[in-house]
Amino acid sequence: MNKLVILLSGEESSIPVAEAISAVKAYDSNASFAFPSKRIVIAETKAPSEKIMFRIAYARVVGNLVEDVEQLRKLMGGKKIRW
Repeated sequence: MNKLVILLSGEESSIPVAEAISAVKAYDSNASFAFPSKRIVIAETKAPSEKIMFRIAYARVVGNLVEDVEQLRKLMGGKKIRW
């Protein structure tokens, strides 16, 4: 399971959140969601961020949430990381 961060557009309706939830659930019906602010959705899911990013019209950014350095190294696939 990975965590996706979805930064929604500034639309003042429920459509962006509903669209993000629907897009993630299309790939993983067992996904769970957190809403730290009205424009941010965090999804814990098996769905790949690349597929989600092309399916959401009301999102500015879709990406993986990196919580520690080891997870970052795994995502980078052995490439060097500069600080």
